[in-house]
Amino acid sequence: MATETIDHTTLHRLVEAGAVRAAHVLGTSGGWALTVKFGLNERPLAAQRSRQIRLFKKLETLVSYLKDVGIAQFDVDASNYSPESQTRNTRPDRSAALKGRMKPLHTMRGSGNRFRHLLMILDRLYPMRKQGNALPRERMPCVRGRDASGMETNGPDGQGKYHGLYQPG
Repeated sequence: MATETIDHTTLHRLVEAGAVRAAHVLGTSGGWALTVKFGLNERPLAAQRSRQIRLFKKLETLVSYLKDVGIAQFDVDASNYSPESQTRNTRPDRSAALKGRMKPLHTMRGSGNRFRHLLMILDRLYPMRKQGNALPRERMPCVRGRDASGMETNGPDGQGKYHGLYQPG
C-alpha cells in the first residue's frame, strides 16, 4: 500500500487554517523528511513532481522551508540520520558537455594545434580580426624587443612612445 502524502499547497492551507497540530522532522539515510500531524492524520510531505516523500539534503533548508510556510516549532528525530549514505545527484550529460570544451594549451601536441588554439582565442577576443589578416591597428599589442640594429624598442614605431595597446595619434 502506498503512503498517503500531502503536497506544499495542502500544507500551506492547513497552516493558514490552524489545523496543524505538530510537525516532525525525521533523519533518514537520504536526508531529512517532514511529517505533519493534522486532525487525526499524520502524513509526510511529498515532492512536487515525483509525488515521492520529499527529502531535504540539509536541515537548514528544511528549517527555512518550515518558517516560510508558517511553522516555527517542530520536533527533530536524528536517530536514523547518516550523512555518509547520502547520494550525490550527478549529471553525466553535463559532464560530457564540459569535457568537450576547449582543451588547455599544455594538453595539445604540436605547435600547429597551439597556433590554431591561439587563433581561436583571438577570434573570441577580437571578432573584427576575421575581416583581415591582422588585428585592427588600434588593438595591436606593443611588443618590447630589439630591432635589427640592436636598439631596444618599446612601441609600434620603435621609438618607445607607446606602452600597452597601440593608440593612434
